[in-house]
This record gives sequence, C-alpha cells and structure tokens, in this order.
Amino acid sequence: MTIFGTGLLLLAAAAIMAAIAVWRSHVLPRTSAILFATGMALFLPQFFGPAAVRIAHGILLAAGSIILAAALWASAGRPRAAITPLADRSSADVSGMARHPMARHPMARHPMARHPMARHSAARPS
Repeated sequence: MTIFGTGLLLLAAAAIMAAIAVWRSHVLPRTSAILFATGMALFLPQFFGPAAVRIAHGILLAAGSIILAAALWASAGRPRAAITPLADRSSADVSGMARHPMARHPMARHPMARHPMARHSAARPS
C-alpha cells in the first residue's frame, strides 16, 4: 500500500472516531456524524468506481460536512455543559489545581506573578 492509501485509511479512522464523539455528545446531529464518517470511510474505494459513484460520494460527503458545519456554527453561541467532577475531587477543584503547591500561593492567581520581570518593572517609575 502506498503512503496515499495509508493516509486515506488514517483519515477514515479519524473521521469514524470523530463521528463516535459526535454521537456520544448528544449535542450535534447524529445524522451529520453518520454522513461525514461514511463519506470519509469511502474516500479510498470511491476512486475505483465509475463517475456516478464518485459524484454520489461527493454529494454524500458534502451533505455530511455541511450539516456538521451548520450545527457547529449554530452551537457556537450556546453555553457549554458543566464538567462532571471526578470522584476524588471536590466540585470546586475540577482542574486539580488545589493540590498544586503554587495554587495556594497568594500571588499564583495574579497574571503578572509568573512573569520574571513583573517585580522589577512595577518598582521602576515610568
């Protein structure tokens, strides 16, 4: 198999994994995931079909991509679902930063606290 074929197989695998993620998310339409993954999975075989098969493949892939893109565009303004905390973390610490030593430091939350010149530039007159 050539690099071209290997790349298309990897592209198909990635599209199928993306479709599974869309399916499990219950946020985007499942139809778009099915059409998009089917079109990407059939990308390599469509090269061996007649012109009608290639045109149908293009329509299938375009339909899945357009529906998925429209759903993503429409969901851009919607608020996202809350992250469910893991069992060993409190709901206030979903990022795990409470266990980090610098998280308890009073200046750790200040944006300039991490900058090496922050202390020196604040002391200089402008």
